[in-house]
Amino acid sequence: EIYQCDWSSDVCSSDLEVRQVFVEAEARELGLGDALLGTAIDAARRTGCSRLEGSALPGDRLTKNLYERAGVVARKIVLSTDL
Repeated sequence: EIYQCDWSSDVCSSDLEVRQVFVEAEARELGLGDALLGTAIDAARRTGCSRLEGSALPGDRLTKNLYERAGVVARKIVLSTDL
């Protein structure tokens, strides 16, 4: 398996959460990540979701760029520290 997109929602009444979009290194730069995320967005629309959510870790510019190409924008930053 060189690519994977995992999301949660069967019949959506609000949000679809993209948990992971993964493409093996040797298969990157071919548009597979964009296609996977596009499939998740289409599924969200088909099932009546009003919003799609995903996350990118700090410094993960590739994931942030993937979401932004699909029109997904950052709307919240969560900050934390170990105590």
